[in-house]
Amino acid sequence: MCGPIGMLEAAKRHWQRSGRPVDQMRFETFGNSGRFASEPFKVKIPRLGVEVDVPLNQTMLEALEAAGIEMIFDCRRGECGLCALTIIETDGIVDHRDVFFSDDEKAANCKLCTCVSRVIGGSITVDTADRVL
Repeated sequence: MCGPIGMLEAAKRHWQRSGRPVDQMRFETFGNSGRFASEPFKVKIPRLGVEVDVPLNQTMLEALEAAGIEMIFDCRRGECGLCALTIIETDGIVDHRDVFFSDDEKAANCKLCTCVSRVIGGSITVDTADRVL
C-alpha cells in the first residue's frame, strides 16, 4: 500500500490487531505528509552551542547540514531511522512524519527523524553526536 502518514498508521494498527506480523506489511509513503501544515521552527543543540532556523521549504536535516553539522542519514523519506536525534525538550508540537518509529515511540517524544519530522508552534532542543564542520 502507499499513502499519507495517517492512512498508513491506521492500516498498521488494523494489520497488528488482525494478528499479522508487522514486518510482513509492505508500504510506501507520500513525500511530505504530516498532521499539521509545515511552518518554520528553530533547532537548538546546546552541546554544540548551535541554533539553526529551519525554514518552511527545508527539512531539519537539510538545515542542520547547511549550518555545517555533520549528519548521519540514508533514505531522506522517514523510513530508515538513521537521521533520528534525541529530543531534549520542545516548546512546540513534534509532527512525527516518519514511518520508522512506532505510535508508542512517537507519543513518548524521545526521538525524531530529522529528514521529515517538523516542529509546529515553537522550537526543539536536540542532541547529536555529530560535530560542526
